[in-house]
Amino acid sequence: VITLNINGEITSINQGAERMLHCTRDSVLGAPLTAIITMADGRALSVGTIPRHGPIRLAIHTAHKQALTISITCAEQPGKDGHILVFRDVSDNETINQLKDAFLANITHELRTPLAAQIASLEILRDEDESLTPDERRHMLEALYHGVQRLELLVQNLLDSASIEAGYFHVEPEPCRLEPLLDEAIELMQPLVRRRKQTIVLHPTVALPTVIADGRRMVQVLVNILANASKFGPVGDTIVITLARHDAGAMQIMVTDHGTGMPAVRRERLFERFLRPGTDTLQAQGAGLGLAIVKAIMDRHGGAVWVERETTQGTTIAIILPIFEEDAHENTFS
Repeated sequence: VITLNINGEITSINQGAERMLHCTRDSVLGAPLTAIITMADGRALSVGTIPRHGPIRLAIHTAHKQALTISITCAEQPGKDGHILVFRDVSDNETINQLKDAFLANITHELRTPLAAQIASLEILRDEDESLTPDERRHMLEALYHGVQRLELLVQNLLDSASIEAGYFHVEPEPCRLEPLLDEAIELMQPLVRRRKQTIVLHPTVALPTVIADGRRMVQVLVNILANASKFGPVGDTIVITLARHDAGAMQIMVTDHGTGMPAVRRERLFERFLRPGTDTLQAQGAGLGLAIVKAIMDRHGGAVWVERETTQGTTIAIILPIFEEDAHENTFS
């Protein structure tokens, strides 16, 4: 809360305004409002520019050049020549709204593109089936399968994101073999990677230990990571899955693509919902949910997920899982 006299000079400021605008009471008393706030677009902020019929949302800079989005309500002081200004910092709300807008726009794109392709394929199969060659028919069916699989992954991620937000998301870890989980994830990804002429290579291919994991959720983790690698890897890329002991009681799985990588500034926040690697590949980036769900699943497994920093080309995402106690000290894998 800030009060101004008839000349527009600050006569009082509460502690909330001091914290929000990074100033002290003694330093601003008697100063004009423009001494502590400037409009982001360069216009002068004065009482005359603030409507009296309700709050107005403005993008401002503080005296220390910090950018904020604030909601301001202005009223005349009862019995005095001056005004009362009530400020509310809505910067986080604005960021969330922007993320939601981008998310909705992306979801629309993600849904519309495969649906349009499937409708086109179905119309051709319906209207021209007798004139299609076996190869053409097979190509149409593969396109339909690819579109349905892409939609299924998107819907599953949307449902899981809502469950995480509501606090209902859970996993049920138990001892399970790692090979079948990897095989299932790779098999599920085949229509997607074949479409981009990519291959998935597993190193090494020797027997793997038993891990503590929710098998269904771990397949989802692997599919989301592989789908990310496929999207951002180049056409014809070889996506590499590397397995190694992380320590005596954990297994590390790394998925590497050979694309352009990601900006370092985004690496730390890559596992947040709706965040995507960059604007240069926006059309291929999806809804920004897959890796956030990967992190939620790994956290609930007592494991971890991160982006390797040492790679000079492409991106490597690594996860670790606890090994089942009976296998933790076996020497069959190195």
